[in-house]
Amino acid sequence: MPFAAGCSGVQMTGWFRKEIKGPADLKGLNMRIPGLVVRIYAALGVEVRQLPGGEIFPALERGVIDAAEFVGPFPDARPGMQNAAKNYYASGWHEPSTVSEIVMQRKIWDALPTELRRIVRAAADATNLKSLFLLEAPNADALDPLLNRDKLTVRQLPDEVVNALRKTTTDVLNDAAGKDAMTKKCTTRSSPSRKSTTRGSEISYQHYSARTKLWIKFFTAVLVMLPFSLFVVWLGCDFAASSWSLAEISPNPGGLPLRRAVESLVVSDYALLAITAVSIIVRTGAQLVGRGPVPKVPEASHRT
Repeated sequence: MPFAAGCSGVQMTGWFRKEIKGPADLKGLNMRIPGLVVRIYAALGVEVRQLPGGEIFPALERGVIDAAEFVGPFPDARPGMQNAAKNYYASGWHEPSTVSEIVMQRKIWDALPTELRRIVRAAADATNLKSLFLLEAPNADALDPLLNRDKLTVRQLPDEVVNALRKTTTDVLNDAAGKDAMTKKCTTRSSPSRKSTTRGSEISYQHYSARTKLWIKFFTAVLVMLPFSLFVVWLGCDFAASSWSLAEISPNPGGLPLRRAVESLVVSDYALLAITAVSIIVRTGAQLVGRGPVPKVPEASHRT
């Protein structure tokens, strides 16, 4: 039984020492990147390197590798990737989001009491949502100094490169589906949904101006994130306080001995989410009234 319990949001294509102008520039390129995408890049002539996170920056700085993929502006800036390469490509065609999971054997899941199942689902959902918002705000904050202080160039991959990656991705997935029944099942079921959501995204959000996107973030935080998180905190405080006063434990055999602690954690998680919402409101509000820079990233007519 898998449960999504961690979301990074859209990642970046990566850091490149030289500009990528076409598929030919990928041939012979030494790049650090993990996962299934290794097979896709390799098919286009990239020399893939497997390096742990702590070794990426020194390898890129010394020219041992020509390019590297990591996460996004905030995690990437901390080790100083902007000091090793000045071409930062967006967005992560290969990783629209990393999803961490809680995985449990089905027989163990079936044996859990109903209330524990609900707690697991609620905790996983809250963690998934919280992790996204806790990266979205720092990523936006980190992008401004990268552009203005470090003179970083944020680029979009050329259409020709994206089309080559799209075709190769399809070929690699089809090849894997032909060799493995589970892969075939997953790709067959996900393909219609992927095509539908991609089309909807192309005709809506992705063609908005940078200012319009700021308004969307602002009103989402004001009308959805902040009210919802405050409502959960307001509703949960009484339950948590009552649970602590009664020294409440699970009535089911094998249940949680400290049920009150779990209820308190839910309240604190949504309190942090409310703080994140306030941060988004303040930052986007400042940018909208001209007191903060609006990131200018080239618009793209394609996404994969």
